[in-house]
Amino acid sequence: MNISHVNKIIRQVSFLIVLVLLGALIFKELRFFLGGALGAFTFYVLLRHPFLYLTESRHWNKSATALLLVLLLVIFLLLFGGGAFEMVLNKISNLHK
Repeated sequence: MNISHVNKIIRQVSFLIVLVLLGALIFKELRFFLGGALGAFTFYVLLRHPFLYLTESRHWNKSATALLLVLLLVIFLLLFGGGAFEMVLNKISNLHK
């Protein structure tokens, strides 16, 4: 092996080490957003089939379909989130009495 080949290997290994360390640092700093990303992925998986059905079978506009599904999802979350909040509020007020 000559010196230039060894230098190439050293540069490649150094680059991989820096890349792995940078990836670990990014993951560590963005760990706070992991729950939100997993939730968004879950909603994507749940709404993908209705979106494809409406856009391909019913020939709806993609933008309008996406807007409709997002609005329905927000309404759904607000209703169930509000109901859960109301139940917790009632339990807390019962504990106070």
